[in-house]
Amino acid sequence: MKMKLVNRNYFGVVLIAFVVNSTAFAQWLTTGTNTYNNPLTNFVGIGTSTPNDKLEVNGNIRLGWNVGSTIGWIYTPSPNYAAGLKFLSSGRGLDIFSNMNDGAGYISFTTVSTYGGSPTERIRIISNGNVGIGTTTPGFPLNFASIVGDKISLYGSVGAHYGFGVKSGLLQIHTDGSASDIVFGYGSSTSFTEGMRIKGNGNVGIGTALTNNPNNYKLAVNGTIGAKGVNIEITSTTWADYVFEKKYKMMSLEEVEQFIFKNKHLPNIPSACDVEKQGIDVGLIEAKLLEKIEELTLYIIGQEKRIKELEAKSK
Repeated sequence: MKMKLVNRNYFGVVLIAFVVNSTAFAQWLTTGTNTYNNPLTNFVGIGTSTPNDKLEVNGNIRLGWNVGSTIGWIYTPSPNYAAGLKFLSSGRGLDIFSNMNDGAGYISFTTVSTYGGSPTERIRIISNGNVGIGTTTPGFPLNFASIVGDKISLYGSVGAHYGFGVKSGLLQIHTDGSASDIVFGYGSSTSFTEGMRIKGNGNVGIGTALTNNPNNYKLAVNGTIGAKGVNIEITSTTWADYVFEKKYKMMSLEEVEQFIFKNKHLPNIPSACDVEKQGIDVGLIEAKLLEKIEELTLYIIGQEKRIKELEAKSK
């Protein structure tokens, strides 16, 4: 570095001129390690005398406050503010932006497992606003990677939890255990009206929370069910065609009469009191009603034979 000092009195003013060789680097004034320029790398450090990059700050960075407008930007200037940060005083906001006019821009969030390692992208926001987690090409507003496993945990961080998962050909909605239920309804978490409940054991209640289910119904409905058809599976051994077997023993009409007078209901048919307490098994009661129809048919056939016999004797 060459320096020439010229002292010249001009109107009582002392002019000191420094002529510095243009090939030399200027070192900034420093107070401790507050500001430093490395002449070998042109790295600038604020709060550090050993900057490792173009600008390294060991401490806080504060932007000026200007109410009602943008405080400041950090961005790449070309092309057309390609990407950066915008600090807003209005609403105290922070914008992370990418110029997406050509549809190719995106914002991504990455992690690095080890110091100096390669970054791994975790989240990407593409130009139409779709967000991808584990995928760089989200086709929906929120898109996860196309791999099976747990996807969302609403409560719980490890192991069994409340959330959603995917297996091959299966969407899972689950709780943390068999003692927990899944409930559908409306309102909010603190003000909720229940419509349907799936118990941890698989039992389903519609219009009922199944807090009392002594018969262990798989489906309990507190209300009317409308259907165009109901198919109830019944084994051949429970259907009433056994009435027509030769070994089937029917009661005589006199025995049926005595039973009715005593019990106030047909034999092998539940009483009104039993139905009120226990309800009815639709499949079973259909079979029992058919049993009575078939017995009645046999009674009529028997009566017809006796009538013909009497008619023949009277001739």
